[in-house]
Amino acid sequence: MMMEKTCKTSFYLLLLFVITAGGMHISAFPAHANDLTEAGDVLQIALPVTAFLSTYLYDDPEGRAQFSKSFLTSWATVYGIKVVGNKVRPGDVDPEEEGNLSFPSGHTMGAFSGASFLQTRYGWVWGIPAYFLAGLTGYSRIDAQAHYTDDVLAGASIAMLSNWYYATAHPKKFRLMPLYGKDSYGVGVQLPLDGDGLSRFGEKVDPRWGFSLFMGPSWPTKAETSAPSDSGTTIDLTEFDDKYIPNAFVKISRFLGKKHQFDFKLAPMEKRQNGTFTEDVSFAGQIIPAGELVRTRYRLNEWQLRYRYSFLPESPWDVKAGIGVGLFDAKVEIASLETEETASAEETSVLPLLHLEAGYQFTPTWRCSLDTDFFYLEDYWHDEFRALVHYRADPNWEISAGYRFWAGELDQPDFNFNYIFQGVTLGFTYLFY
Repeated sequence: MMMEKTCKTSFYLLLLFVITAGGMHISAFPAHANDLTEAGDVLQIALPVTAFLSTYLYDDPEGRAQFSKSFLTSWATVYGIKVVGNKVRPGDVDPEEEGNLSFPSGHTMGAFSGASFLQTRYGWVWGIPAYFLAGLTGYSRIDAQAHYTDDVLAGASIAMLSNWYYATAHPKKFRLMPLYGKDSYGVGVQLPLDGDGLSRFGEKVDPRWGFSLFMGPSWPTKAETSAPSDSGTTIDLTEFDDKYIPNAFVKISRFLGKKHQFDFKLAPMEKRQNGTFTEDVSFAGQIIPAGELVRTRYRLNEWQLRYRYSFLPESPWDVKAGIGVGLFDAKVEIASLETEETASAEETSVLPLLHLEAGYQFTPTWRCSLDTDFFYLEDYWHDEFRALVHYRADPNWEISAGYRFWAGELDQPDFNFNYIFQGVTLGFTYLFY
């Protein structure tokens, strides 16, 4: 189906971007503008302008109205969150400075507004190169230290969700597509689905894909580290700053009937702050003198692939269990703002995870859920818990709100990181049929 192909294309290109961006080395000090940065500055304007002008190419006033609504909604949402969140940018030296507008990324929102509209309205011939350029725009913002990875992820997701709310495929009663096999050739007829979960023939169908954006304020309760684990100074990074930061993660779901579901979660998190130590600190083989102004940076990126099984698909009670694998990338960096010397420790681990979920469907539109993903070993453990209330606005849209808690410890000989975070989260899910 057209919208299913849109979701697949969006997912694969967004995934490629996040994997690339999540592995980038980002210095504690501001980067200088380069050709990539300038390209991102141009593409944030060029892509939405191209999307708008394409509606004239196709003599498509309906599409023009859809794009205008989508872009204005994305713009108002992103810049409203920017002002409320006031998140310090990666390259800013003073985290206390007012007017920090890091979350979400406006450049990425603009680029993905254009790309997602071109994909949804006019198909993959427009969409694939547009999404590639939009991903390049997001990458340029991280490379320039203008944004964190989750800032870019949020900007892209807001643009795509807004587009899916307003935009539809260019009106066609059917779409012809070539078919070929080992000994046969032919032409297939592709019929789109209505937006109410019904096929063109009126039969009820289940969603095949889901795209979810969760965002909200989160704050650290504990962020203790030492490097090496046995001889380094134990540092509590929350003493520098335990304030909340806006944070976002994305989940892409693939449904196989009512009982089987695969989820892929992209959850980058990074925090920076300035401060001084009251005593000399030993970290990663370096001594940081007391009283010296330093910038601390710590991140915990999680990429998770999970399968889960629904035991009671036809009951108001919702009971699910599953297994998964999570890639956790933890890094702590301490940089002197006086000498620009940097000490850092990093560890990447791949861990199995267990999943449990319980919920109840109060009405056709309201339900609640409790779920957790966890794994425990002597030298590494991780546990994430969510309590959410869900409202199903229509067959395509679900809104969720609630509480999120995640904690764990990485204990390796050269690096120890013990963390507890919690936050309030608001989620938006779009389902593709």
